[in-house]
Amino acid sequence: MYTWEDIVATAAFAVTIGQYSTVAVYTLQVYEWLLNLAEEVELIHQASWSSMKIAYMICRYLPLLTCPIYLWAWLGKHPSELCAKLVHPLYGCLTLFQLSAQAVMLIRTYAFTGRKLRVLIMLTACYLAVVASELWLFSTRFVFPQEIHVALGSTGCFGNDAGAQSGRLFDAKRRVALQSGCVLLGIFLLDAIMTATIIFHCIRIRSTQGALGKAFIAQGLVAFLAMSSVNLPGAIIYLWGARLYNGIGLPYLFMSDIMACRLILLLRRKATPTEAELLDRHSRIVREAFATPDSQDSDKAKSLFDTWA
Repeated sequence: MYTWEDIVATAAFAVTIGQYSTVAVYTLQVYEWLLNLAEEVELIHQASWSSMKIAYMICRYLPLLTCPIYLWAWLGKHPSELCAKLVHPLYGCLTLFQLSAQAVMLIRTYAFTGRKLRVLIMLTACYLAVVASELWLFSTRFVFPQEIHVALGSTGCFGNDAGAQSGRLFDAKRRVALQSGCVLLGIFLLDAIMTATIIFHCIRIRSTQGALGKAFIAQGLVAFLAMSSVNLPGAIIYLWGARLYNGIGLPYLFMSDIMACRLILLLRRKATPTEAELLDRHSRIVREAFATPDSQDSDKAKSLFDTWA
């Protein structure tokens, strides 16, 4: 039997986790943006407009500009009447952050695999399925947990999965947030499909397409593992029925945009190397060519030497 003090303490703990998560994620966004600002100006702002530049600008600046609204909503002390009105638009807009990053990975996967129509159709179908499921979940299936405000009074405007919401903070029966768990699992599967498509393409052509291809594979795998560490545990928590954390881990959906921006910058840097990087590559070619008695390699080395002399 839980006492009223237990209920208040548990509610306060759950809200505090969500608030700290939001502050931590936004701090990381600002830090990462400032850290890469010079490179962003060189590789993104000075480049001509393209679909990838538009995707980068959305992934970078949409969270930076809108996250303060979430800080106000989740960190402030608001009455329950206001929170009941804010839950659906707040959580509905969360889809933009996740889907913009997924769009970046889709465009890059499509380009890396040779712009094949069948790949585009497959990935687009999977992407649209995730879009529809996220819009349905956050716009209709997330509700305002009234009992949090009953226990704490005015506090942050957090939502909860309707399937797990029982009307009481504690419930002897474990309520599974099936909808949220399935959506997060779908996001994980979309990432897995795009990563598997890239790997299968490299195996089929028996090549990683040079330094750019190697960078795309390496960074793509890192991004996949990083986002899987958020989406997969989140799906397990929702499906397992841990009601205390339902809706609390969603601030980490902002993380996908950070990973997408880092991937774009790295690939742009590989495609547009600096003069020092070009000199290093040419020096390596010259050393390898002079070490090889092949006349063709020697001619190539001489040509490079004359170019940079």
